[in-house]
Amino acid sequence: MSDDSQSIREKLSQEIGTSDWPLLAPHAASDKLIVVEPAIALLDAAVAVAENDAKTVTPWIESGQLSKLTSDEQTELAEGDAAFFQFVIVAPFVLAQRVLLAPQSD
Repeated sequence: MSDDSQSIREKLSQEIGTSDWPLLAPHAASDKLIVVEPAIALLDAAVAVAENDAKTVTPWIESGQLSKLTSDEQTELAEGDAAFFQFVIVAPFVLAQRVLLAPQSD
């Protein structure tokens, strides 16, 4: 990994946040939200996008591991139970990965 890649990775790792769906909804509506499937680490996806690494990103897009939400999927998230995501901004995009919460015991 080059020094530039390492510094991008370090910077982005410090910028990962957690949010519920309403904060991310406007980004999805403006076609700027990219959902990262669990098989890919959010940080790895963010670094690849930031570096315009088409060799890495293109297969992820083609396999559906990086995708944008359809309007139906956005509606489901808005109307469903609370959904939480880890996210990071890689301008002009926001990359987000759903956080699965552990069931609470009574």
